[in-house]
Amino acid sequence: MKNQSEELLHFIWQFLFFDRATLYTAQGETLELLSQGMLNHDSGPDFFNARIRINQQEWAGNIEIHWNSSEWHQHKHHEDPAYNNVILHVVFNHDRDARKQNGNFVPVLELKSRIQSTMLNRYHAIMKSRNYIPCEKLLPEVSKMDGKSLFFQKLLIERLMMKTESIRKVLQDNGWNWEDAFYRFMARAFGFKVNAEPFFQLASITPLSILSKHKSQIFQIEALLLGQAGLLSDQYNDEYMQQLLKEYRFLQSKFSLIPMMPHMWKFGRMRPPNFPTVRIVQFAALIHYSSALFSHMIEIKKYDEAMNWLMQPVSEYWQYRYQPDGLPSRKRNQIGELSAQSLILNVTVPFMFLYGRERNIEQLCDRAIDMLQQIPSEQNQIVKRFDLMGVKSNNAGDSQALLTLKSNYCDKRKCLHCIFGNQILVQNRE
Repeated sequence: MKNQSEELLHFIWQFLFFDRATLYTAQGETLELLSQGMLNHDSGPDFFNARIRINQQEWAGNIEIHWNSSEWHQHKHHEDPAYNNVILHVVFNHDRDARKQNGNFVPVLELKSRIQSTMLNRYHAIMKSRNYIPCEKLLPEVSKMDGKSLFFQKLLIERLMMKTESIRKVLQDNGWNWEDAFYRFMARAFGFKVNAEPFFQLASITPLSILSKHKSQIFQIEALLLGQAGLLSDQYNDEYMQQLLKEYRFLQSKFSLIPMMPHMWKFGRMRPPNFPTVRIVQFAALIHYSSALFSHMIEIKKYDEAMNWLMQPVSEYWQYRYQPDGLPSRKRNQIGELSAQSLILNVTVPFMFLYGRERNIEQLCDRAIDMLQQIPSEQNQIVKRFDLMGVKSNNAGDSQALLTLKSNYCDKRKCLHCIFGNQILVQNRE
């Protein structure tokens, strides 16, 4: 595995950020660089298909890069025939001559005096930084640079690829049943953070096939979901709740259903609109008004359509009620705009994007990204921190990109792969 200093040399060599005037090998031979080669991401020499000229003799082959030339022996390249085609050993510091496995001498180019100190100092300062964002003292200088939108697009794709990994696993386990997988993930999302896992379990023990048989009757959907959640009780005095319990017991016997334990659901320190009973009846309404959850979703063309689809009205009993036997509320019980946006962000878009990739339907991938760009930016610690440094987030696509930037680049010190890190290193070079 390459160390950070060696990665910096790869970056410098790949983009020729060193003084190339009047090159000589460490042995005093004239050297002309015709092509620096292509970076190798696998095992073996670091750059392939390079071309150089030494003392008027042209060579084509590979290039190996180390911080110190003595690392050639430390890494045992002198015993490895895979390095016999190395035509140049590029190092920061030349401290030892080396030979290949076939006995031939390895020409060396030392870069120590050819790399500007500004780049080295900035790089090592960032690598040692303990700031929340390693380059945050320098980031404002480059926050408005050109090319940021393309980099954000790349980060967003990375984010979507990461978010779809868990979906792909479920699909592989269930024989690529998209309807069932979407149903389970949408259920989990309706639980939001507090009741996500109980909701996922509810979907796991309540087959979508059973719900589909009764989807024309929202009463039966509610009975099945609330009953399976363990949230129906004969202690309720309300006639509607008693009817739901009676219906559930009939369906439970018919389909041999086993309900959850009610203690699995969290109600404490929660606003009534977020009670699990409320989220369950909202989920029941979505199932009731959809011909089929996934099939319906995949046909949605615009963000507004997705919002309208998710914000379905609940049944009459629940329209102004948050809990059984409770007094009616003045506020209408309906999934809110922010909650609907969260569902699009965390379920609809990842599924649409993954389905588009799996079926080679580019329009679906583009549609998923377009939806993200119509949702307002998330407001969390990471997004706010970048905002303070001039890196603005204009929509949820941007904020998702910033989450990826922080976790996959800043936290891992992959500054050489970041457009901001690159610009910080190369700007104002002496």
